[in-house]
Amino acid sequence: MLPARSLFVNANGREVSHVGSAINYQVNEVVWTDAEQVNDLLYRQLVYKVCRSPKRLMFHLQRIYYCSDNKISEQLYAALIDLFYVLKGKGRTLGQRIATEVMPILAEQEAVKIKNYLATYNEFLLSGNRYSIFTTGIISSLIVIKEAAKVNAEYDVLTLAHDYIEYSQLEQAMEVLESGILEMPSRLELQIELLELYTITKSYLAYKKMTNQLQNNQIDIINEWQNAAKYFAELNNEE
Repeated sequence: MLPARSLFVNANGREVSHVGSAINYQVNEVVWTDAEQVNDLLYRQLVYKVCRSPKRLMFHLQRIYYCSDNKISEQLYAALIDLFYVLKGKGRTLGQRIATEVMPILAEQEAVKIKNYLATYNEFLLSGNRYSIFTTGIISSLIVIKEAAKVNAEYDVLTLAHDYIEYSQLEQAMEVLESGILEMPSRLELQIELLELYTITKSYLAYKKMTNQLQNNQIDIINEWQNAAKYFAELNNEE
């Protein structure tokens, strides 16, 4: 069990204030350096990154899968709760898939709480524990209030998609954009981004399925859909 001490201060009481980059686990200044605490170090750095950049999806995923791989149930539960808090009911397909993957690691009571939330998306069911960041947890109320204010803005679908693209998770990026278009049809830039992914990955079946969904829901489509139709027609003729 990881000790519930501050995640953000070093031995001199100063806050750890810098993360090395957006894609690694390193924090420039940390106090826990002996070999026995390597895993503890990595966990704390991942949590710190989530706290500093709560809207970066990949930081949440790194934390969740680290906890899952190491079978640390309480920390995993906290990581899921923090992700759901930030998503604010968005990205439901993503949330359901991640929860299903890691559910066997959770304790029975924790699993029930996650299932209850996913059945209703009632934010009042997001009950944290001592490892949570954005609900009742081990961080001071001042930090929680400050960080919660940052994530109250709607989590942007395009940001989610770009996070996936950055890590070459193109299929997941397409799923996020498809859901975003159906939920927010006025966001025409989502259609542009999705069509680019369809053509880059030559995902004709996904393109055809989404075209039918848009027509069935009477959602206006941009001209680029016709360009994509010509592209796939030519591609199919070549094959």
